[in-house]
Amino acid sequence: MRLTGCPLCRGIPSLPPCRGFCLNVANGCLHSQGLDPDWGSYLDGLLFLAEKLQGSFSFELAAQSIGVRISEALMYLQENSVAVSAQVQGP
Repeated sequence: MRLTGCPLCRGIPSLPPCRGFCLNVANGCLHSQGLDPDWGSYLDGLLFLAEKLQGSFSFELAAQSIGVRISEALMYLQENSVAVSAQVQGP
């Protein structure tokens, strides 16, 4: 079910969703279905994973720099084409 107060659920992806609101609504929905023990462990695992994916391990930061990395690799290949060709072709 969509959250009517959540900007992401309303189709406005440029506004960040309210994490606490989304978690509280989802927790309430699943708690009422009798999934509380498993749901609590699942949420704890997701929160742990989300914390680990921030900072230096952020996929978003890695994806932002991929264009620069590809450009650097192409420049290296152009500057060192003889040596790279020799390595690829082998002895």
